[in-house]
Amino acid sequence: MENHRIPIESIISKLDMYLNREDYASAHRLLLYWKDESRNINDLRGELEILNELLGFSRRINDKEGGLSAVWRCFELIEILNISGTTAGTIYLNGATTLKCFGQPQESIPYYEKAYQCFEGNLPKDDKLWGGFFNNYALALADVGRYDDAIDRYQEAIDVMSCVENGHLEVAVTLMNIAELFERIGDSNHLIDQSLEQALYYLNDSSLPRNGYYAFVCRKCAPTFGHFGWFQVERELNERADRIYEGN
Repeated sequence: MENHRIPIESIISKLDMYLNREDYASAHRLLLYWKDESRNINDLRGELEILNELLGFSRRINDKEGGLSAVWRCFELIEILNISGTTAGTIYLNGATTLKCFGQPQESIPYYEKAYQCFEGNLPKDDKLWGGFFNNYALALADVGRYDDAIDRYQEAIDVMSCVENGHLEVAVTLMNIAELFERIGDSNHLIDQSLEQALYYLNDSSLPRNGYYAFVCRKCAPTFGHFGWFQVERELNERADRIYEGN
């Protein structure tokens, strides 16, 4: 039986503080400490919440071993705790995205499908979670060669996130993914440039809060611009991120 609960709200608050400073070493220590502590006191729900945070964090720092270990334990805890609905769907989505990120796109597909089943009927069609789902599912579909399906899912992601508050950041990320997909399937440079131009338009949206997440997205998009020869944009996005992190 569970005896005590870890202080999840204060942990997440401290985690956000570290991430807003790009202090990944402290963030990692925090998550690993509370992962172990939750297991020590048999707080399975707390463990699941910490592991779910570790999934996304492992992708940030490219920790394949830690990320994959967290995936399978999360999926095990969903069954043990009989979690369902959007909560289960969010964890399946996060886990599937981690599998895809660490070179297992084929293995990720069934868990994206589980996430879809959990969201369907429980989540409004305009909820921002659908945007994240469609974008990340498309990445996996592209990796297994289902290019037409991937393009359709990317468009669904854009349709959702275009209507969500501050969703333009996610639209920009999706457009970067589309540019990379066009390159993979050999479409024209015109289509690639068009996607990059649209992504930059959304990143330049003056209404977006210049916070830690904005800095993270700038940092995430910058290498793709550089890959396609947009070096000035790459530098500018990294400089934006630097200014935000230095001010936090």
